[in-house]
Amino acid sequence: MNPIFLITGGTGRLGRALAAEFHDALIPAHTELELTSTSSVRKFLSRTVPDIVIHTAAFTDVRSAEARREYCWKLNVDGTERIVEGLLCYSPSCYFVHISSPCVFRGDTVNYTESSIPGPSNFYGLGAAHIQSSRLELSRMRKNSIGIEPSTIKLSCFHNTT
Repeated sequence: MNPIFLITGGTGRLGRALAAEFHDALIPAHTELELTSTSSVRKFLSRTVPDIVIHTAAFTDVRSAEARREYCWKLNVDGTERIVEGLLCYSPSCYFVHISSPCVFRGDTVNYTESSIPGPSNFYGLGAAHIQSSRLELSRMRKNSIGIEPSTIKLSCFHNTT
């Protein structure tokens, strides 16, 4: 049986590019999977039980995040936590790929590594750093054979070449 892929944020630029590569992936509309609603997330995950989640859904306008802090946090941070909590309940052996941002760092140096200490210079980066910290907690959980397998990918830019 083929693994069930879920791509959140499938209507965004990165989500559309991934959907073109993963033809059989579940790519729910906002009405099917509303990340700001715990009941929506739980209902969707209990029904679909994905094996692999590529989480690209986010409020990504860094400048607007300063003006829309509450919504940005609710979607990016709380929404990611809802997905993870739902996966722990309904698909605990799922592999979770989180797409992050280099905004977790100030940008005053180059060649950051996974061991570099985050130091965001804006609200968007603060949320991304919080999520990254949560992901590290998931890694520790997984080492103890509890929870989902997490990964984080930081994209400094994404260009559509088609």
